[in-house]
Amino acid sequence: MSSRPLSILIMNRKYDATIGGVERISVSLANEMASRGHKVHIVSLDRADARMHFNLDTKVVWHKISRVSADQKAGIFERLRRLFLIRRLMKENRIDVAIGFQDGAYLSLMVSAILTGVPVIAAERNAPSRFDYLKNKNMKKFVFNSFRFAQAITVQCPSYVEEYPLYLRSKTSVIPNPVLPAHFHARPDFAINGRKKILFVGRLDYQKNVSTLIDAFSLVSKGFPMWNLEIVGDGHDREALVTKVNSLKLQEKILFAGAQKDVSTYYTSAHVFCLPSLWEGFPNALAEAMAHGLPACGFAKCSGVRDLIEDGETGLLAEGDSKDAQSLALSLNILLSDPVLCARMGAAGFEKSKVYAPESVYTQWEDLLQALATRR
Repeated sequence: MSSRPLSILIMNRKYDATIGGVERISVSLANEMASRGHKVHIVSLDRADARMHFNLDTKVVWHKISRVSADQKAGIFERLRRLFLIRRLMKENRIDVAIGFQDGAYLSLMVSAILTGVPVIAAERNAPSRFDYLKNKNMKKFVFNSFRFAQAITVQCPSYVEEYPLYLRSKTSVIPNPVLPAHFHARPDFAINGRKKILFVGRLDYQKNVSTLIDAFSLVSKGFPMWNLEIVGDGHDREALVTKVNSLKLQEKILFAGAQKDVSTYYTSAHVFCLPSLWEGFPNALAEAMAHGLPACGFAKCSGVRDLIEDGETGLLAEGDSKDAQSLALSLNILLSDPVLCARMGAAGFEKSKVYAPESVYTQWEDLLQALATRR
């Protein structure tokens, strides 16, 4: 596809003091499109004094449009003001195409773009199964209907397309997240100082379901005294999880490393990766673990996890309910018992991760952006 320099607007709700997959991929996309010669603007509901955790290319302009914290509920006048500012950004910068990361940002862009002719992409970052865990059961219908006005929808796994209504599927594209190749690989069959490690990387919150992983580890730990569990990440549930570990008297075997900017050394020093999430979009940590040669484990009912892990080939999928620690423990038991199997699965995972090479993924994004801009 022939290309021309575009003016691109990317919106995410918040960047200040936030370390997450959505923030990282939106910044990475902005940086890459800027490096390819496009003019890129990022807009968020941050205040002027906000700071970003990720490195933003100096060619990318970050617009912080809120007068109150993104964590505070804004009044009607503040919300209208934000929409006005986004609309003005679109006009003044002659935006060719806009991308809203997650439905909230998409809705803001969609309303702001009315009568401007700017095509808007709804970049969904979770599987449609996430709606099953929301208290508001009408949210799914509302979000899907709002997507009628998007010029395109992006999802991260092919299986997600069939979970959308028929009226949305023709405008839905599958673009996975990019996964950087690992410079060093794990050794799942080789103990380090006589110890081995199960690794979790992610937010400590309801979605990631770390409490169930702790329960599963408590069931297998006595049979595998040389194994530890390391938890890398932070979040609202950290205090409760630490309390749980202490109550199980496992504080010497379950380690909390906190949030880390560079996780590579944690992958390379681990032997098994476990992601017990209830749902995912594209689980970045899981893909990165596979790229480092780690065998993986998670629940078969979890969207995203079951899309990346090939059961019996690159890891194991626990068949029980996603809160079933016993089922997860059975899968962990198999992996912890067989270092040869772990090494084989880790090697297979490394090979599979190559399909997420950044160059290919960003080209898919660029092709979509060019196609939508051409239709204007």
